[in-house]
Amino acid sequence: MKIAEQDESGNLAKILIMAFNGFVDDSQESTMQGFLQNLKDGIGFFFENIAGHQVLLNRSVLTLRAVTELYIHSITKSIRNLKSMDKIKEQMKELGDRLIVNFTSAKDRIFNFSLQIFKTDDVI
Repeated sequence: MKIAEQDESGNLAKILIMAFNGFVDDSQESTMQGFLQNLKDGIGFFFENIAGHQVLLNRSVLTLRAVTELYIHSITKSIRNLKSMDKIKEQMKELGDRLIVNFTSAKDRIFNFSLQIFKTDDVI
């Protein structure tokens, strides 16, 4: 979980997408089918080993599973017409970067909206 140690935001979705971007950078796969299989294998390994890890801070992996499905769906949808693996990787990294911005922005909007609703002394 070296990426988690580098990111102090605690935003697990952001950390996971950063890991996906690192996976894209490191991949030597020359076919999209092979790449997706390696990615799915890596995701399976991740979820087998994440349970109980300190990075979760007793949080559920449900959000991470949703992010994973969203990422896989988005990349398969956005790159189906590309032929070059280099272009595919470039598109995947751009998608990952956009998702990071969107997740961070959404989290900030939810937080700011919550501040408007709840007062400091409110008990939830």
